[in-house]
Amino acid sequence: MLTECGSTPDGRKMGKTIGNVIEVDVLHEHFQVDALRYFVLREMVFGQDGKFGYENLIERANADLASGLGNLASRTFSMITKYREGLVPNGKIAEENYLQARRAGIDPDGQDLVSVIEHARDEFLRRFDNFEFSQGLETIWTVIARVDKLISDSKPWELIKDEKQAETLNAVLYRASETLRWLCVLLYPVMPESAKNIYSQIGLSEDIATLDPATLKWGELAAGTKIGETVGVFPRIDKNKVMNEIAEKSEARSEESEPEATATGSHAAVEQAEAEVDNFITIDDFLKVELRVGEIKVAERIPNADKLLRFEIDLGEPEYRQILAGLAEFYDPETLIGRKVVVVANLKPRKMRGLESQGMICAASLEDGTGEKPALAAFIENVDIGARQMIFIDSHCHIDGEQFDADRNEVIERARAAGVVAMLNIGTGDPHSDDFRRAVAVAEKYDNVYASVGVHPHDAKLYDDAAEARLTDLVQTSRKGYRVGRDRT
Repeated sequence: MLTECGSTPDGRKMGKTIGNVIEVDVLHEHFQVDALRYFVLREMVFGQDGKFGYENLIERANADLASGLGNLASRTFSMITKYREGLVPNGKIAEENYLQARRAGIDPDGQDLVSVIEHARDEFLRRFDNFEFSQGLETIWTVIARVDKLISDSKPWELIKDEKQAETLNAVLYRASETLRWLCVLLYPVMPESAKNIYSQIGLSEDIATLDPATLKWGELAAGTKIGETVGVFPRIDKNKVMNEIAEKSEARSEESEPEATATGSHAAVEQAEAEVDNFITIDDFLKVELRVGEIKVAERIPNADKLLRFEIDLGEPEYRQILAGLAEFYDPETLIGRKVVVVANLKPRKMRGLESQGMICAASLEDGTGEKPALAAFIENVDIGARQMIFIDSHCHIDGEQFDADRNEVIERARAAGVVAMLNIGTGDPHSDDFRRAVAVAEKYDNVYASVGVHPHDAKLYDDAAEARLTDLVQTSRKGYRVGRDRT
């Protein structure tokens, strides 16, 4: 690797005198070698000074490797294991099933994807021959995004429910697997260990170092190939945890080099870093987030942006808020008009695609991308536009406990004043005792407190018909009672 000089993200030159050098032992402890190789080639232009920072490395590794290439491999292999008994299916769709494929949004003969990946391969090789590593890798990641979108659009978890879509499902899984084969060969010079790892998970045993990417041909992955054990290649890096650990070690080095002059200050800094190692936030931190009810008035696609939708949302303010959200792959914009959604209203505005996004729409989905499409946070009951929404789940401090007897009213009123809509108080214990009644009694007293009563797993052996009858009576006689459930498993 050739290098001349480096600087930190804020533009300052690196040097021992300044104390901002990158420590090799820190890199070795916290980061995969392949992640570092990828970061350097993707972020830095060959022949020019480059900016390097631990936070930048973490963000790039999480976005491109953990959520990008790693996620594509994980979800592909998991679905082949789950839906096709671990065997790579035949990717061909019979002509009589073309219509079924088109209904699922899939190109029946797959030539569109073949053209895209062949062009990306040629462009990648051309860029690398010219030492344009960053541009070459960017080309490859467009392929990853394309196949990720193929999976999200086709929804294999829905196709498996329809026998008529068996060939469509096979085609999706085959195309994803074959794309991964190509990616492994192309990316081997950049991330050799990771490429070999994914290649072996596909079920292939050739020496990947001997393969010439220029000779790759689509369709050479044999149907029926048994995939290997699926393991995560790029685990997500806990940014807060790693940065705090790095800060601690940096302070420790400072103590060693200047023991007398910095002992007190360094000790305090280390204690602070230790206190910040956990990823919990305080209730005060949470209360800073302003969640408000908004109604979608305008929803439309953004030209040349496959993932973004542009919304105009009524938050009860003089003007509608413009918000951009990555939901274009999952929702038709016209179906969202009139929906009430939860909006993070005090998020700092940011520009995307030349447009300012003035908040965030709340949605939920599985992190590995294998579940249903992201679900927009919504409401069971009617709520006013602009209302501030927060739910406090009281699953640990137990607001009915004796420790709150002295100031329970004050605590609940402070929560109400801060915008808390409801507090859920969890009551568990011996199902034959009166442990639950205290939790329900507190819920009966306050209109913004509810109780959820049940049997802790430790007491499951005590849960019998008599206990169920007691709980049923308790819930049914409560003005806030809804149901009693029972699971013998």
